Amino acid sequence: MIRLADINVPELGGIGYGESRAFLELLITNKNVTLDIDSEMGTDGYGRYVCLVYVPHNSTHYMNVNQVLVEGGYAIVDDYTNNEFDPTIWTVYTPKNVIPEFQFFIVFPLFVGVTVSAIIIKIKMVKHSLKKGEFREKSQ
Repeated sequence: MIRLADINVPELGGIGYGESRAFLELLITNKNVTLDIDSEMGTDGYGRYVCLVYVPHNSTHYMNVNQVLVEGGYAIVDDYTNNEFDPTIWTVYTPKNVIPEFQFFIVFPLFVGVTVSAIIIKIKMVKHSLKKGEFREKSQ
């Protein structure tokens, strides 16, 4: 499973979720994807790899999917300080010789399945927490 580093997208069923998902599909479907996996924490509390996601732009540059989602208005920056990434210095295009390469081919349905699984797990955790009384309704 993958967690896009330092960005937040709309939650499943939330306002903008469909548009954000469709844009992500457009960016990564049937593309060779390069992951820059965080070397400080590696995975988050849910076991997902925290990473910047890149797709080829041309023979010399990658396109930073995380940054494109932000610039397109499909995600917002949420700069976690417990990883190596700094969204204030991200650019849309990054030279290929700058990124440590971990490549794999993403077939979009697999990526969506993993993403949806992560969202379902999150929802189940919230429901479980609600049953245990860890969250309280706001007073009138």
